[in-house]
Amino acid sequence: MKTLCGIAVVGLVLLLMAVPCAAAAVDGNHLVDGNDLLEACRDGVRLKERGSKSAREAFNAGYCAGFVKGMIDMHEALGDFRKRPSYGRVSMLR
Repeated sequence: MKTLCGIAVVGLVLLLMAVPCAAAAVDGNHLVDGNDLLEACRDGVRLKERGSKSAREAFNAGYCAGFVKGMIDMHEALGDFRKRPSYGRVSMLR
């Protein structure tokens, strides 16, 4: 029961975070997309190669690294979730 309560709390937190995250992804009329991520990662490469002191390049490098790390963590968590026994319940993620 304690585990079920913990899962419910995590689910509620993720649900409540979804709306602000979606709103943060919109910059005026511009929706953040893969091209923006590519530019941020290019700035990260430039920062690593040249050692530039530009605040924009430093921010974009951190944004890119954080985004990629988050995707890796999500992939690992999903893999761990799929390995859990279902105990006779129907799995939604097959």
